[in-house]
Amino acid sequence: MNKKIITGLMILAMSAGNISAVMAETTTNIPTATEQQFMKTGFEMHLEKMAEVLNLTDAQKEQIKAIFEAEKTNNEATMQQLSEIRKQIKALAATETFDETAVRALAEQSSKLRVELIVSHAKVQNHIYNILTAEQKALASKIEPLMKGHGGPGAGGL
Repeated sequence: MNKKIITGLMILAMSAGNISAVMAETTTNIPTATEQQFMKTGFEMHLEKMAEVLNLTDAQKEQIKAIFEAEKTNNEATMQQLSEIRKQIKALAATETFDETAVRALAEQSSKLRVELIVSHAKVQNHIYNILTAEQKALASKIEPLMKGHGGPGAGGL
């Protein structure tokens, strides 16, 4: 009987450790200020690579930079809402009783906001595509398949 209790407690302790690891992993998805600065640098690196490969003019580079800045500004509120939803879901997951209805409602809100971000990203790609010359568009369409899988989620676009 004591062995069963001890075994049960060990399993419970290991499960708690796994849950803690998952929760820690979830919170690391929110970028720190340093990571956000790195992401800005990543954008600049992406722009430089695009400029080099497509032989962008200085005017095109400035237009693309303005397009990205506008998207960033337009999406700030959406990103903040997604952050708040993640915090609320995390708080609900840490309660004694699980409120599935509340979590589902938050997940639905999150999905709608993510749809808006996807549409916004597609608009950015369209705006960039439309400032390219015919030659640059042809080159971009040729190299796009080569870019698949490089650079994380959403890579492969312009």
